[in-house]
Amino acid sequence: MDFTLDGEQTALRDAVRGLLKGYDAEHRREVVAQDPGFDESMWGKLAEMGVLGLPFTEDDGGMGAGPAEVSVVAEEFGRVIAPEPFVDAVVLAGGLIAARGSEEQRKELLDGLSSGELVPAFAWSDPTGGEAGVTVDGGTLTGVKEPVLNGGRADVLVVFAEGQLFLVDAKDLAEGARTSYPTFDGGRAARVAFDKTPATPLGEGGDATEATKDVVAAATVAYCHEALGAMDSALKLTTEYLTTRKQFDVTLNRFQALTFRAADMYTSVELTRSIVYWATMVLADEGSSAEKKREAAARAKLQVSRAGRHVGQEAIQMHGGIGMTAEYAVGHLTARLTAIDHLLGDGRQQVRNLSRRLTSYGVVEPLP
Repeated sequence: MDFTLDGEQTALRDAVRGLLKGYDAEHRREVVAQDPGFDESMWGKLAEMGVLGLPFTEDDGGMGAGPAEVSVVAEEFGRVIAPEPFVDAVVLAGGLIAARGSEEQRKELLDGLSSGELVPAFAWSDPTGGEAGVTVDGGTLTGVKEPVLNGGRADVLVVFAEGQLFLVDAKDLAEGARTSYPTFDGGRAARVAFDKTPATPLGEGGDATEATKDVVAAATVAYCHEALGAMDSALKLTTEYLTTRKQFDVTLNRFQALTFRAADMYTSVELTRSIVYWATMVLADEGSSAEKKREAAARAKLQVSRAGRHVGQEAIQMHGGIGMTAEYAVGHLTARLTAIDHLLGDGRQQVRNLSRRLTSYGVVEPLP
């Protein structure tokens, strides 16, 4: 397959890379150490560049770009593990609004998101890991959603409850209803409690399960690209370290065992690149069915789960003691790769998702 970027995609990559180039390990630690966990001024610059409106139609105030352009941006975020919630807010929460929202809702919310004035968050999981933590009673919601990525900062919540999607204005939440906390990878999540909280159906209401699965598949592939960018950086840091760090008066790359392990890291990254890019092409193909897109997302996520663990662990170990320090980027990259593994279903969940599809061939029994 030809994975070469065209001229516009290359220009987008270079522009985003140039904007994010200041995110070294020290600056990132300073940003994530305080609420909201990302740089609001950077969020505004991303809006000015058009990045926050990238996947939305021009009628909705966006740029009308496709999955390929979204993947380019996500990879650049992953290279420097920028904490701005591009995938969380734009691809996932914004994608749900674009897919299910009424014309009025899309106009108000997507315009605000594209301009950087509004940050949405998707409230999906309950504290037990399921999706049934909130009940619907007329026009109100009661229950708890956790973790909600960037839920403490969000201006509006897109809440999945009883198979439907609802919009909750953060101003309607009771005082103390949101408890924000740092995640192990330096991000932010929140526990959000609803107590007869006013809510508005997203769009016409009704069952939104299938539409949610479609948007989750797109967000999964975007997260995979973010992970690919992080793996690229981990591999680069490791090979540079092996060619400069000396032991017994020779650089570490002179030790054959370490060179072989670095080569295995490279193989994992390139295999991941092939599968993730293929999944993006499936998403971009208008002829692909929803089922095929979800399967492609599951295959890509499974590969990212396995490769991310391999690359992250090897990078830390081959760096030795420095790889374990908070001052060095390798540990932060590995933490982010671990977090991405658990977002929207980890590797084990993707195996279950894919194994269920095998039953259609009539040669295996479905998993319980």
